[in-house]
Amino acid sequence: MSYLLKVSQLKKYFPVKKYVFGLIPKKKGDIKAVDNVSFEIKPGECFGLVGETGSGKTTTARCIVLLEKPDSGKIEFEGQNILSMSRKDLKKVKRNIQMIFQDPYTSLNPRIPIGKSIGEPLELHTDMSSQEIRSEVVTMLKEVGLSPLHYYRYPAEFSGGQRQRISIARALILKPKLIVADEPVSSLDVSIKAKILNLMKLLQTKYNLSYLIISHEMSVIRFISHRIGVMYLGKIMEIADKRSLFENPMHPYTKGLISSIPLPDPERKMKTAPLKGTLPSPINPPSGCRFRTRCEYAKEICEKEVPQLIEVEDGHYVACHLLQCS
Repeated sequence: MSYLLKVSQLKKYFPVKKYVFGLIPKKKGDIKAVDNVSFEIKPGECFGLVGETGSGKTTTARCIVLLEKPDSGKIEFEGQNILSMSRKDLKKVKRNIQMIFQDPYTSLNPRIPIGKSIGEPLELHTDMSSQEIRSEVVTMLKEVGLSPLHYYRYPAEFSGGQRQRISIARALILKPKLIVADEPVSSLDVSIKAKILNLMKLLQTKYNLSYLIISHEMSVIRFISHRIGVMYLGKIMEIADKRSLFENPMHPYTKGLISSIPLPDPERKMKTAPLKGTLPSPINPPSGCRFRTRCEYAKEICEKEVPQLIEVEDGHYVACHLLQCS
């Protein structure tokens, strides 16, 4: 088995209702948050999922950790479909899939000391004594760059960067195989971002972790990922290793995202114009290729047929009629 996690044809729609006479609910449509998404994550790999806000990245992540129940598709972890598991078997898998949330403050209980919050997964998934749990928590605090003296402090006493370190410690405490990180540095300033990303890379090497990193920042994804998937309006547009994606982007959407990365040299000109227009409504997405309403290369076929994600080069997958018809 060459993969740790395999997502196949994952679909998650959210019903939208309107109320007739303000009382009777009537279905208006569906928000097509995730629409037939497929990708794999190898052991020890960091897979980045990038796209604009509203592209379905976070919903994909929440489906993988089962905070949202997918409508259809398969999520295989170590070869087993976790969507068809019994509750007992699922509990064993859950300890190997942990999540780091976007806002570390809201993901921590403000009334519980951080030592208690970090140790809580050990109480739920192990038979360790309270003294053993405390010892594990103290060790993990040191691993993420915090002091054992912080054990009895509350979340409000920490900075944003420190709270994110606490969230990382809580995700790591069970020694999982996969960590899903939803915008782990988006709420931090630039200097703190670098420290947290470097910490995550260090911990990945030390514990042989696999990451699924969700972000809308191409620079963050470029720094930490091995392979990258580009999402737009619920669909995967391109998947490639980091070098191929940034040196030879093939989908017009990917090119637009890369061109939006600020250049350190003001004299240099961008190879591609930044993205124009706004994200269409996920309730009523465009027919055919969902990016066609913002694509300068759109043709008649783009309106009629949904492009399939095909391998155009070794390990480089693209869903674009321009490449498939050429």
